[in-house]
Amino acid sequence: MSKRTTTDDNNNNTTTGPTSAKKSCQKFRDCYRETFPSLGVSKKGPTFVYCFICERDFSCAHGGKDDCRRHVMTKSHVEYNKLKSTQRPISSFIKSTELEKSRAVTKAEAAMCQIIANQNLSLASADMFTKNFKLMFPDSKIASEMKCGRNKATAMIGELANIVQDDLVQRMREGPFTISTDGSNDNISKQFPMVVRTLGTEGVNSELLSIPCCDDSATGENIFLLIDKELRSRQIPWEHNLALGCDNASTMTGHKKGVIAFARKKHPDIFLAGCTLHLVHIAAKKAAESLPPVDEALTDIYYYFNKSDTRKQEFRGTQELYDVDQKKNLKHVCTRWLSISRCVERLLHSWDPLKDYFHTHKKKLDEAKLKKKVAEERKNAPQKSKTPMNKNDTLMKNKKSSRKPKDSCFKFK
Repeated sequence: MSKRTTTDDNNNNTTTGPTSAKKSCQKFRDCYRETFPSLGVSKKGPTFVYCFICERDFSCAHGGKDDCRRHVMTKSHVEYNKLKSTQRPISSFIKSTELEKSRAVTKAEAAMCQIIANQNLSLASADMFTKNFKLMFPDSKIASEMKCGRNKATAMIGELANIVQDDLVQRMREGPFTISTDGSNDNISKQFPMVVRTLGTEGVNSELLSIPCCDDSATGENIFLLIDKELRSRQIPWEHNLALGCDNASTMTGHKKGVIAFARKKHPDIFLAGCTLHLVHIAAKKAAESLPPVDEALTDIYYYFNKSDTRKQEFRGTQELYDVDQKKNLKHVCTRWLSISRCVERLLHSWDPLKDYFHTHKKKLDEAKLKKKVAEERKNAPQKSKTPMNKNDTLMKNKKSSRKPKDSCFKFK
């Protein structure tokens, strides 16, 4: 005789035994649609069925296919089926040509909004595009029917963004991906744009998932919690994340309190992809510190020629010797740092003539300095003291000078 246990809960006696069998529930199968085309999968779960005619869910856990058959034979289902069979769809009241035309107009408006978003144009440009399309294509019926201003363009771009992001999230749920992020320079709240790379049918896709803000201090743990929150809200597993791309700061790459340390607790095999461009930038910055400042050199060269027409003329002659276009040097303004690129390009254009000109000019300056130095040395050299001569010495000197030289004893014919 098997043992039995009795429990009293809310004055209801339930008796359970160790030999009681677990109840099996029926689930909706796709093969049921062949017999009952009006039935489909329910959002409530696999043990429920959704009826498209009655527009409600019912359970099939007890009888499975028999539950579906009993529902189809109910009086309410039969009446709803007759009612829907006599109703005409809304599309039947609309002419097919008008429907196709409206779809073509909507497609053109969506394409215009996509161009605005891809090229990062102002939403106010939608007003200009809509008006100019009608002037540019007066014989086009689609252009004449387009009515997409800034407000409508804003709504359409928002919906297009949701569609694109949903597609990205679906690919991240199903396949591998990588995440790259970096903090902004804002003092109050730092933004961390999450750029995701996935593998598609046409190659590797690089897309923006979101731009969350970190209101707390930007520590490794807070940044990780920010990324983890974005992934959990979209039900994206960490196991599909292959690598984390970031700069080489200790906040991101630290083995104890960095973002990668917390990420490896979720996924131990995640790869840390440090930013190679960041390393190249640091190396180039250190190397550039040993060079003379470029902006000062550009300013000195400009003012060296600007105040002298003679130097300009001499430099034009040097440019002619090198067969280089005679272009004047540009002025670099320190308040507008974007001008340095144009100034450097102009400097490189006349680099060989400039080297020759300054090399020749340096030689002339060195020679002038040397002559000046020699002249100063001669001027400052001590003079030899001369002893005064007597009257007799003066007379003897005059007599010697008045003597005529004797003819040479050798005569050449």
